[in-house]
Amino acid sequence: MSDILNKQSQVPADRRSKAAQQKVAQQDVAEQKVAQQKAMRNSARESLPEKSPATRNRGPKAAVEQRERDFDAAIDGLASEATGDAVARVARLSELIESDLPLQSFLELLLPELASLLGGEAAVVWMRAEGASGAVLGVRYRMDDVINSIAGQKKHERLVQLAWKQKQPLLAEPAGRKPLSSDSPGPNSLDAAEQGGERSIEQEAVPGEAQREHQREKQGDEQSEEQPAQPSQENPTGRSILFGPILHAGEPLALLEVVLAEANSQLTPERRQLFLDGMRLLTERVHRGLARRMSLPKAALSRAEEDLAALREHVQGLQQQIVQQIEMRLQRFKGWSFDSLRENQSFAKAVHQLLDSHGLRVVCPECGNPAILRCLRAGNAKHGVFVFDHYLDSGRTFHGGSTTVPLIRVVPKPARRSAISNPA
Repeated sequence: MSDILNKQSQVPADRRSKAAQQKVAQQDVAEQKVAQQKAMRNSARESLPEKSPATRNRGPKAAVEQRERDFDAAIDGLASEATGDAVARVARLSELIESDLPLQSFLELLLPELASLLGGEAAVVWMRAEGASGAVLGVRYRMDDVINSIAGQKKHERLVQLAWKQKQPLLAEPAGRKPLSSDSPGPNSLDAAEQGGERSIEQEAVPGEAQREHQREKQGDEQSEEQPAQPSQENPTGRSILFGPILHAGEPLALLEVVLAEANSQLTPERRQLFLDGMRLLTERVHRGLARRMSLPKAALSRAEEDLAALREHVQGLQQQIVQQIEMRLQRFKGWSFDSLRENQSFAKAVHQLLDSHGLRVVCPECGNPAILRCLRAGNAKHGVFVFDHYLDSGRTFHGGSTTVPLIRVVPKPARRSAISNPA
């Protein structure tokens, strides 16, 4: 009897234990689902493009980090021809820039680092000379090993004056050698210049140009940005020379010059671009080093106004070219007529939308006023007539009425009238 009672008492207990087990199992399943959802979210975040973090953090810090990565990539691309470890050389340059050295010592130690980074054998830092209008002063490193004649020095001075006016890095090929194009059959052979002598750092003053050339410099600024100068005929070194202008508030502050050691073969377009990119990023770093050691002039409003005036003239010239192109292309449709009134109206509407997007109107051939080209239904014209819709002193007026597209001339859109008399 006691065994039977024990068995009966165990039944509810077994049921309770099974229910508890089911509840625990359900909790485990729920926890697994939550874990899976978290894992999916983490996986989705990890699968985002690498630029997403930079996109989410568009601050100055992110921009600086991107420039650092670009600089490292450019130096790594040039490391095959340079000596030493690229990472170590970049670290030495950063330490030098952030050091407390005075300007003269900084420049003297900077030149060997520039030559090492770019695989060069000589270098110069050119600075504007105080008290001498247009003259520049150069701190030199091993330049006597490259230029050792008076004629070569004069040609080099002219080359420096040309590079000083530039806004972007400039690569000067040796005299008589054209840059190697991508479809050229192969490089030309050149004799290597002699190397030797002790390393020395000197100073040399290069006489500046006359003050009368100041206006010519300003006129050439816009051209130098879009079309870099081709100074190969002035390069007397037998080496490619890389220049990097350092600007402050739009004015030349300094000029970096590195004589490259690649003399036996022409530079491919890809390698030329590597050198230009590397020099551009180097000038940004050197500018930071100069700013720590010099009292840089404040930005001049007059220079900004000159640049804005030049930009305004440039934009006006581009706008005039756009107007001429639009007018020339639209005049090709003179005499056209489409298969239906709807198609003629669609053409007139498309012309108006194009002109309106550029602030233009067509010229009415009868009165010469700005107008809108339309195609209206007419009793005797199955496919409608083209008219010029405009407001005159007498009110809204339609001129024209040809069944084919008229000759189209365009003018700027007139200012909107404050009150227009529109007849009912």
